[in-house]
Amino acid sequence: MLLIFTQKISPRVKFIFKQYFGEILGIPFRLCSDLQEFVSFNGPKLSYTKQPLFKELHFQATEILFETGVEDPEIQIFDSNGIPAFFPCSSKSALNFDPFACGFFMLSRYEEYMIHIKDKHERFRAEDSLAFKNNFLETPVVNIWAERIKEKILEQFPDLSIRKNDFKFINTIDIDQAYAYKEKGIFRQSGIMIKQLMNFQFGKITEVLSVLIGRKEDPFNTFPFLLELQKKYNPKSIFFILLGNYGNYDKNIHPKNRHFQSLIKSLGDYVNIGIHPSYGSHEQVKILRKERQMLKSIINREVLKSRQHFLKFNLPDTFRNLLEMGIEEDYTMGFASRVGFRAGTCTPYYFYDLDLEYETRLKLYPFCIMDASLNYYLELSPQEASKKINEMMDAVKEVQGTFISIWHNETLSDRDIWKGWRTVYSEMVKNASNESK
Repeated sequence: MLLIFTQKISPRVKFIFKQYFGEILGIPFRLCSDLQEFVSFNGPKLSYTKQPLFKELHFQATEILFETGVEDPEIQIFDSNGIPAFFPCSSKSALNFDPFACGFFMLSRYEEYMIHIKDKHERFRAEDSLAFKNNFLETPVVNIWAERIKEKILEQFPDLSIRKNDFKFINTIDIDQAYAYKEKGIFRQSGIMIKQLMNFQFGKITEVLSVLIGRKEDPFNTFPFLLELQKKYNPKSIFFILLGNYGNYDKNIHPKNRHFQSLIKSLGDYVNIGIHPSYGSHEQVKILRKERQMLKSIINREVLKSRQHFLKFNLPDTFRNLLEMGIEEDYTMGFASRVGFRAGTCTPYYFYDLDLEYETRLKLYPFCIMDASLNYYLELSPQEASKKINEMMDAVKEVQGTFISIWHNETLSDRDIWKGWRTVYSEMVKNASNESK
């Protein structure tokens, strides 16, 4: 066991030390604020204080872990032996920056509590993040900082037991529209064909009619393909179901449609099912409660996993609402417009509520790749997308983290702007599944 001395065991200190040593590194540890106990302890130990106490392994502490509320810290990024860092420390410290303060800043999403401009969907913009502005968004810096901490500890205590981690893969699918034409009702189907007629898309009108009379498969019905891959590679998979009422951004099948419900139940035989709360649910707990209860009644079991539609969330309110509803895991932590590590990590962690200053029970699972980011925003070709996915997967493998991707059933239709992307997805699942434990 590693004994860690700090003059004040604040909630922030508990949170970040637990994440580094408990979740990432797997080093048994105990925090201590009793100087006499620390001095008399004969095993591996380190201090996290402003100045070293004796000649122990020392990490210099900066102020942020002992503060409350949100300030506006002046952050200057610098290079620390090849990795980006901030919160600089003196030469007396084991590292020339405070990795615990840096890690807390990233994981708590501290910068998102400060005043910022939002995009048209009321989201914090990737382009405004510290990571993007300083070119480390695609680097899991928190995990790399943890490795630097481990190196220093092993230099001093080479016999200390440390858990060996393995690369993990979680395959997630968002079902925003189960079908393009089927089960949408006469009014929506007519609207689709009128729009196609006005755009002179006569071939598409023929396609709609062929689907509706059963001569052709609905283009968004990629579920047989998805389940075939699931059976072949057996990745850990979660399908998030949108059950919101029809609106500008919520266009799935009506949740009371028996064929839609039958599809959800059949998917639940092979994969985990989670709720995909609708566009406006990020700030309306009543909507969230209704949608979760409906999904629960369809699959006949508890709904504990969630990902916000359009990746919309407000800190801390959205996550508080999820907690109130009994959600235990959220998979929204990532950006729509860019690939990478929004919180600087590829290891799941518990949401820290900066307003209330405590670690909650809601576990956040950060993703780093989304199909829409690669195609819509970055405008990559399928070949370029495969290369980028492999780069991100390699970055996660390097730190033995968890690689989480987002795809949509309709993007695997292998048609129109998604021509060739089914192969991209297949190769990703194959490679990630073969590498994961």
